[in-house]
Amino acid sequence: MARDPTVPMRRLRSVLFAALALSGCASDPAAAPLDRRSNEQLAKEWQLYLREDEQWPEAREKWLAGPPSERQLLLDNLLRELLADDAAGRGSGTAFRSQRARRELTWFGSEAIAPLVEGLRGLGSRERVDGVVLERIAGGLAELRASAELAELSAPPKEGRLALQVRTSALRALATVDDPKVGPWLAARLADDPDWQVRGVAAELLRRRSNDPRAKAALAAAVGDPDGFVRAQAVRSLTENGSTDADSVPLADVLHFLARDPERPVRVSAAEALTLYSFVPAVEAGLIAALRDPEPDVVVAAAAALLNSHTRSARLGLVDALARYHAASTRDACAGGVWNELIRILGANLGARPAGNTPDAWRALVERQSQGE
Repeated sequence: MARDPTVPMRRLRSVLFAALALSGCASDPAAAPLDRRSNEQLAKEWQLYLREDEQWPEAREKWLAGPPSERQLLLDNLLRELLADDAAGRGSGTAFRSQRARRELTWFGSEAIAPLVEGLRGLGSRERVDGVVLERIAGGLAELRASAELAELSAPPKEGRLALQVRTSALRALATVDDPKVGPWLAARLADDPDWQVRGVAAELLRRRSNDPRAKAALAAAVGDPDGFVRAQAVRSLTENGSTDADSVPLADVLHFLARDPERPVRVSAAEALTLYSFVPAVEAGLIAALRDPEPDVVVAAAAALLNSHTRSARLGLVDALARYHAASTRDACAGGVWNELIRILGANLGARPAGNTPDAWRALVERQSQGE
């Protein structure tokens, strides 16, 4: 819907609350009057933006060169567009209107940072926060390369309340900024933050930087975190860097988590993280042992990690796991799901299926293929 610049816009905090309430934007009686060009001309120029007219860049230059009241009007209009919904984009921060406004805000430089920070802090004081709005505002700050402000927003507040969701959104946006200080900031959140959710997000975000010695050191320390979610994220980040060089990842630590961590998600993460390294004998042995884990999720993750292990021991380990779930597969839905997944993995691994779908038939097929090799 077209924005009529004859009505001055509220400051961003009010705009945000209005957007969250799905109400219109009322005028601010304290706003300075437009003191240069006519309201009608400004309305025409804003229509150029909304229509993506080729004359908009020229109109933008005139608007930016105008008095502060006009610059503020353009800034407020763009901030509203940043939060605008459309049918295709609701639920994500990638709506076209929002992306376009985010790019336009860069013309204001640091002038646009303060209202965005104010908006995030205003939202952070609320009990319920709109995640889409958060993502769009934090993304706007990232577009403006406001790394210091995002780092401050992601840290525990020095006073007052700041919603955890605001902090994690700021942290995710911070990770996208090209700034050499970002890595140390993420590492600091992983090492020192009092909230396990923030530490977990920091560990996840450091995955992209796991080849950096400082990031790797922070992740290595985080594998001892008291929270299982954080340990799981640290294990994944240390191993899921795209490298198949077994010497570049702490396989012994990951195998320890797979065998001994008390938290099921950590053992699942460890099994998944070892997928690329199943060619290492010690890793294969650890994954085969994990097929006896009491938790079905861990068994499935270990089996999936062995998908491309074509040794006789790996295949027989999968058949043994199949046999353990065979009796219960017809009585228990969970066991039946594990049984079906093991059948799928064995079939893909062997490239064939036996005539009878029993553990003995699968074992015989494994032995025949082993002898044929």
